[in-house]
Amino acid sequence: MLDLGRGDEACASIQRGRELISATGSQVYKNMSLLVEAKLWLRLEGDTQRADGVLAEAAANGSSAYTLTRETWQMWSGLSMLLQNRDAEAHDYLAECLRSMQKGDRHLDLPTAAVYLAEAQWRLGLEDESDATADLAMVSASAHGTQHLLLTALADVPSVAARAADTKSSRMSPWHEILAVLSGQHPVRVHVSTPRLVLEEFGEPALMVDGNLTQPRLTKSVELLSYLLWAPDRRATREELLGALFGGRNDAAAAAICGRRSTGFARYCPTAWTRRRTVTSSNWSPRVGHGFGATGGRPRRPGWETGRRDPSPDAVARPQQR
Repeated sequence: MLDLGRGDEACASIQRGRELISATGSQVYKNMSLLVEAKLWLRLEGDTQRADGVLAEAAANGSSAYTLTRETWQMWSGLSMLLQNRDAEAHDYLAECLRSMQKGDRHLDLPTAAVYLAEAQWRLGLEDESDATADLAMVSASAHGTQHLLLTALADVPSVAARAADTKSSRMSPWHEILAVLSGQHPVRVHVSTPRLVLEEFGEPALMVDGNLTQPRLTKSVELLSYLLWAPDRRATREELLGALFGGRNDAAAAAICGRRSTGFARYCPTAWTRRRTVTSSNWSPRVGHGFGATGGRPRRPGWETGRRDPSPDAVARPQQR
């Protein structure tokens, strides 16, 4: 939610998570929740005072007892110190964090820690070290597909990207591409991409997702897709689907696919749903309780704003209101 720019929903999700965590009594889960909250305050509001308070609570709760939470605590503490111009303290936290990640072969947050450390090193006059650390962030993100995490970290300290681009002779380098994105009018956000989903109905039905044959758990899932392709405006209400696919029955089998909860189709056709969906040249998008529909869309040009190098989808699925 935070990466989507939906701060209120992110806060609500944290609160809901706290309620669930309290029932488990898990120290680790509580610390992870606190660290996510600290990240939210730093990135959403730049509120170092509130973030430091949450980080102190995590430290008091034993965040240093586990490597993952210790590294995460060091990373967000480092960013908070940078925002407060406490550069030496930031350097110490982030250098230890990055060292621990490299030693443990943990790559997910390594670009983020490296970007923050590169900024701290530059502020302390360690220019060569800063350039090397920035390049480490780029290499790690490119190798492990974490470009979006690299982008969001650079949005916090964009001067790292500017300096890195300045060291490259070619203006076609990835650093120049990133700098162009960061210089745009819009903040870095997650964009959902959609792979191509093709349903072949002649002979034995075959469902392909990005060229890979997919076998849904129930034949009704394929029938549902087929029905939507031929339905007027490629839309259908729950009642229409029950009548066409289940003879009007409203039993458990029907509810599993056309039920009033959003788990319906996803449960029985998980690949087609969770990997996002395109039905031939259009999309299909269930909105259980309102109706099911398939809508077309215009292609989006792929780019660094998605944090991915995947081919652009032909369309983007979106709920259809009835």
